[in-house]
Amino acid sequence: MSSRGIVGVPVKSGGRGRPRLVIPVDQRVTLVVTAPERARANIEAARGNKGTLASLIRNRAVRSIDMNEWLPEALSALETLRREESERDLLRRQIAQTNRSIESAKMGRNAASVDALSSTRDELHAKYTSIGGAPTKRDSRIVGRLTLVDYEVVAWRAARLHITISDYLRIMLFNLSPGQSDKHLSANSRRRFYESIIEISRDGWGEPPRSSSDKCPHCGESLR
Repeated sequence: MSSRGIVGVPVKSGGRGRPRLVIPVDQRVTLVVTAPERARANIEAARGNKGTLASLIRNRAVRSIDMNEWLPEALSALETLRREESERDLLRRQIAQTNRSIESAKMGRNAASVDALSSTRDELHAKYTSIGGAPTKRDSRIVGRLTLVDYEVVAWRAARLHITISDYLRIMLFNLSPGQSDKHLSANSRRRFYESIIEISRDGWGEPPRSSSDKCPHCGESLR
């Protein structure tokens, strides 16, 4: 099989004179990261053998995760999330009550009370929005390519963790932990993420589904 025109990862040939098998690296992936993370990735890629972000992503995309290390961090992050949600719920009720008091003060034409209550409401809003801290802006993109087999493993693991492929690859690329740099997720998404870690640490990952991508689309040979 000729490798001309195929972008892929070369595999050692099985014998003299046999065609060289090339595993196509044709599944495009995109990671959404912060500017400091992009700078860090560039530095780490430059230290690698090939010196490219694409090779760095491929090398780290399917490395193993120690769920025993993740478990206590997921439990701690889940408890923090529950506490934050409880605080937000209390503040929502206080804000709603303050709004009702403001409306009553307006009907009574009590301008001083309206001003005081409005100030209180603003303070409550500030506390509400500060809980958990604001997520760091992610405005940089890193593009890479994976083999179809590796992509399916990544997609399956991301689905098991209830996160996007981009978030999963970001975790793998920067070796992030639960509760670390995942504040861009909604509270429900964070809860599903942490709970899935607890489940996987208890029951294991299971086996990913097998598909036709187990074979090279060009020659039909097994890629596993």
